[in-house]
Order: sequence, then C-alpha cells, then structure tokens
Amino acid sequence: MPRRSKPKPPPRRWRLPHPPPRFTGRAEERAWLEAALDRGPVTVLAGPAGIGKTALATVVAAERGGVASCLVVSAAARD
Repeated sequence: MPRRSKPKPPPRRWRLPHPPPRFTGRAEERAWLEAALDRGPVTVLAGPAGIGKTALATVVAAERGGVASCLVVSAAARD
C-alpha cells in the first residue's frame, strides 16, 4: 500500500499592522511612496528608528486597500 503524503498546510496569511489612529502631514513622503509603488513592486523605506517608516507604510497600504503588493518588513539593523 503506497504511503500517503501529509497534506500541505494552508498558506499563512499575514496582516499588516494597523495604521496609527492619527497621522497628519508627511504629504511629500506619502506622494513619493504612492508614486514609487505605482512604478514597481519593490520600494524600500529606510531611515533611523522612530522616524515613522512603519506608520507611513501602513497608512499608505490602508489607503490602497491593504493590497498584497504592499509589504511592510520591520527589522532592527546596526552598523
């Protein structure tokens, strides 16, 4: 009798962090990010900790309907 392989687990679904409840300003950065996402599938937001990269990304992602093409990756990095 042939062995049955284990069924594959369903793909994981990742949820974006919720955007901040109050997010004002940053119109120039928002416009840049929107244009960058329209140009291609990969966009990098880089900068020091605490300047609002994740907040900006989650606000723009929420405005775009949380589409799968918007990915937020948060990682601690050191020189």
